[in-house]
Amino acid sequence: MFDFLRTGGILGMTLITIFALIVLILAVVVAYDVYAKKNYSGKGLAGILFFGSLAPLMGIIWQMLGMMQAFKAIQEAADISLGIVMGGLKVSMLAPLYGFFVLLFSALIWFVLRTIIKSKQS
Repeated sequence: MFDFLRTGGILGMTLITIFALIVLILAVVVAYDVYAKKNYSGKGLAGILFFGSLAPLMGIIWQMLGMMQAFKAIQEAADISLGIVMGGLKVSMLAPLYGFFVLLFSALIWFVLRTIIKSKQS
């Protein structure tokens, strides 16, 4: 797991993981409000979707920063093999992919909780 975070860029992948943890915490708080407090207001649902959607954006920003560094290194090097370039492109896709998984996770949680809240309000 730590190798995955290090390969994708420790700072960007850590920020995406923090967004995922915020989504998880908000989901637990909303579920607690619904089931324990019988509060069906739906507060916190927007936060789940907001932080979930920030994750792929952070991944894309992190990818662009990495690509700019890679292009600078390619420009400075005289002879680069295609395998090295393709390996770098593969690594650059880790952060956006991880971010999109967090978005999918948060969207599913949001949909389930929203459906539960709507059914309880009726």
